[in-house]
Parts: sequence; structure tokens; C-alpha cells
Amino acid sequence: MHRGAWRIEIPLYSADTLVYRMSIMKLLSVLGRIVATGMVLVLSGCTTTSIHNLTPSRYPRHQDGLYLFQVEWQSNQQSLRKDTLKPYVVIGTESYPLQRTPMLQNRWEAMVPLPAEQPVVNYRFKFDYEYLSIPARRPNSKLSAPYQLQIQPK
Repeated sequence: MHRGAWRIEIPLYSADTLVYRMSIMKLLSVLGRIVATGMVLVLSGCTTTSIHNLTPSRYPRHQDGLYLFQVEWQSNQQSLRKDTLKPYVVIGTESYPLQRTPMLQNRWEAMVPLPAEQPVVNYRFKFDYEYLSIPARRPNSKLSAPYQLQIQPK
């Protein structure tokens, strides 16, 4: 070194600064993952769909053999196309279409013929629908839990 020359050291690559920079990079990596996960949750949303059976568990036997089945559909799925909902009562291998209940939202009903000799009917509700997806709509369906209707003699 020359006499009288000033010497300035800048520790760009000392062990301390490398450790510090590595910890900052790890922190940014973790924060990036948290932000990415949050964006996925926000964009996909937490959707819930519920099917509520409104049919009584017991009916007295009707002369005409027709019984009223009712259900309520609730969903917060934003991509669901409500105009494509097609609900059914499924009894065995038979499906009976439900109609929207007048003046009530998300409620459906159907008069279903049942055999006179049948004291117990096992059934489910099924909702077919379409939802928005990229590049086009896609079909989907939801099936309720199994229910049982008892037909009691008069």
C-alpha cells in the first residue's frame, strides 16, 4: 500500500452480510408462498352447498297414492348457473323431476306416485347443474344424504 493512501473496506461478501441476505431471501420466499396461497383461496373461494329435506318422515296413506316431496337448495358457489338447476327425487332407479315452489326462493317440490303396498320409501334428492369454467361451462351434480319416508295406514 502506498503511504498516505486511504484504504476503504466495504464488506459486501462478509459472512454476516451473507447470512443476513439469506434470511431476507427466505423471508421473501415464505411471504410469497403465503400470498400465493391466499390468492388461490380468494379466487377459488370456499363454496358450500347444502340440500335440506323438507319432506316429513311420515305420511298417512293417501287414497290417490301421491305424496309431496319438498327440498331446499342453498349454495354460495358464484360460478353456479342457477338457471341450469334440474332437481330430482330419486327413488330406487326412478327419478322424478321437482318443480320450483311458487313465491319461494331455492325451494322445490313434486307430487310423486308411490305403490299402495309399500310402507317404507328410501329416497334421495339429486341436483344437476352447470357452472362457469374456462373455456366453457361444465356439468356437475350434488346428491343428498339418503332419507326414509314411512307411509302409515289410516
